[in-house]
Amino acid sequence: MKKNLLLVAIVVMLSSCFVLNRNKDVVNKDITAVEDKVNVMDYVKELESKIPPLRYFDEYKSSSRLINKITHSKLELSFDWEKLNAIGNATLTVTPYFYDTDSIVLDAKYFDIKRIAIINNKDTNNLIYSYDSMQIKIKLDKTYTKKDEYQIYISYVAKMSENQYKSFRGDNDFDGLYFVNINHASKPPQIWTQNEPQNASGWFPTIDSPNQRFTADIFITAPARYLTLSNGELYNSLLNKDTTRTDHWKMSMAVAPYLYMIFVGDYEVIKDEWNGKEVNYYYPAGEEEYMRKIFGNTPEMLEYFSQLFDYKYPWNKYSQVVVDKFVSGAMENCTATVFGDFMLNKSSWWYSDLDKELVVAHELAHHWFGNLVTCESWANIFLNESFASYCEYFWTEYKYSKEKADYLLYDEIYTYYNETTDKIVDFYYVYPESMFNTLNYQKGARILHILRNYLGEEAFFLVLQNYLKKYEYNTAEVEDFRMSVEAVCGEDMNWFFNQWFFGSKYPVITIKHNINKDTNIYGVTIEQDIKSQNDQIFYLPIDVAIYFKDRTEFKRIYLSKESQNFSFEYKELPQFIDIDYNRAYIWERSEELSSEELLIIYQKTPNMFSKYIAFTDYYKSVKKDETLSKSILEQSLDSKSYLVRQYGLQNISIASYSNNETLKAKIIYLKDNDSEPENRVLANGIYEKIKNW
Repeated sequence: MKKNLLLVAIVVMLSSCFVLNRNKDVVNKDITAVEDKVNVMDYVKELESKIPPLRYFDEYKSSSRLINKITHSKLELSFDWEKLNAIGNATLTVTPYFYDTDSIVLDAKYFDIKRIAIINNKDTNNLIYSYDSMQIKIKLDKTYTKKDEYQIYISYVAKMSENQYKSFRGDNDFDGLYFVNINHASKPPQIWTQNEPQNASGWFPTIDSPNQRFTADIFITAPARYLTLSNGELYNSLLNKDTTRTDHWKMSMAVAPYLYMIFVGDYEVIKDEWNGKEVNYYYPAGEEEYMRKIFGNTPEMLEYFSQLFDYKYPWNKYSQVVVDKFVSGAMENCTATVFGDFMLNKSSWWYSDLDKELVVAHELAHHWFGNLVTCESWANIFLNESFASYCEYFWTEYKYSKEKADYLLYDEIYTYYNETTDKIVDFYYVYPESMFNTLNYQKGARILHILRNYLGEEAFFLVLQNYLKKYEYNTAEVEDFRMSVEAVCGEDMNWFFNQWFFGSKYPVITIKHNINKDTNIYGVTIEQDIKSQNDQIFYLPIDVAIYFKDRTEFKRIYLSKESQNFSFEYKELPQFIDIDYNRAYIWERSEELSSEELLIIYQKTPNMFSKYIAFTDYYKSVKKDETLSKSILEQSLDSKSYLVRQYGLQNISIASYSNNETLKAKIIYLKDNDSEPENRVLANGIYEKIKNW
């Protein structure tokens, strides 16, 4: 049954991949022709025959065992642009991790191996090896100890055209290195890489695991008219006699293999700087103005994150390049991030300028969370992706407003709800790519927000700062982060990590308000629907706001049962008790509120996003009353909440406000002064209709 269901999923996935690939214009000499000749069902049968036994999917995916550790890689690369091949010479400096060893296994996908040798001083001696198109098993010339260091030389050709349609998932996104726009009528060709999770071995031999870290010297030989980009600094460039140029890029700080990259293309570069470090933007001709608009905040982001994390940006430069037909959205290669060409698409209906700005923030944040401290295994990828995703919130909160940050966080969580049965930390994943899901992006970011709300500002950011300093230039796993939290707050946090990171689903709650005017007791009953929660009961510390006529008090309650009553007794009966008033939690919440209660929340909540939610619900509840609803929309234009003002601008029916000079004055003010650009645009549109009143 599982096998048949899997096959159906693969068929659907393959169909989607084939359709999408028609628009990619990537790789094979004529990928469209290849696709047209492929019978999907025949291909699925072939693929099914290669699927590992089903028990593979139930196996615990541990961190890769460290037998040998690569400390440095020297890569010399040139390219056959017609055959779509990379011609490489790799010299790997290796040391046994602990135990003595007389062999090494390297990942190398679909290479043509020319020679493998051990380097002894100036001599090289060939080594015995076996190769199955995925891994090279090499017999060393002797047994080495952990005190030894040895160098292996490998001459190879990475044959990109033979790597297509051979991955487990059946698409062409697993080469590592791509040739793009080859023989394109108007666009110059490009070469770029995409390694994560384990495709660095598609263009150079390595131990392709996130718990390896090494430095590198990368020599790229390409036509002299093209720019190249790689990790670290451009150490030197040498013009060759054959109209090519060899650029030497030196990465002097060790990073994981998936963070290495190269780019070759007919590009231009904008040179910026931050704190004396190069900050460069690589782009195709004609896009300078828009590149500056989208990437121009990078120096400010570098400064902001450096201060926020109390850890100065640790790398020697930061470059960003936009490439054609990128197979991922963007990739945080260390010191040299790659972005897809959607970043230069000026159609706001797809990705707004703010959306793109947040992608820039996300990838930059990885240079702390992911590059400086790297997840030990793909099961721990939330340490990379959840943190980088939440850094989008940090930037929005700092640059724009907390209300906008809350709105974006709230809006994005809906993309997660379809994946609620899986765990964030999952050591039984099917393949590494499956871990890059909304759980580890949207849900993980929201969980960090919950943790921040629970710990408080000072403690939360101290946790992040200590975590980065303790595990800098190393790997970490979920328990390392938990212990970093405990070291600051002094509390056993297993309860939090077990239910949010190791558990699945989310709370489904019903809130009921019970007011006893005789005793001045305000009661709140909160029920958890444990059937919808995989039969688990969540432990939830919840911040509540207690609204009185002339003041607001705040209190934290602790929900730990399937059904729990909370009583609040005061001399003066509260007007309303707002549960999770700052809307921190991920949960499905059912709560019947009257229009009067919604109005109280709107008027009294200190949280601007909560104010917006209450206002929209309040307006809907009284919409049938035309006089009242009309007055409410007019009043909304004076709100402190930009979202409330926006809602008012979007819903006002101008025809019903004929010659209303008060409204006209508000519209004129908003079109010129509203802090939110979209509101100014909306107000200007309305003004054009009413300016002759």
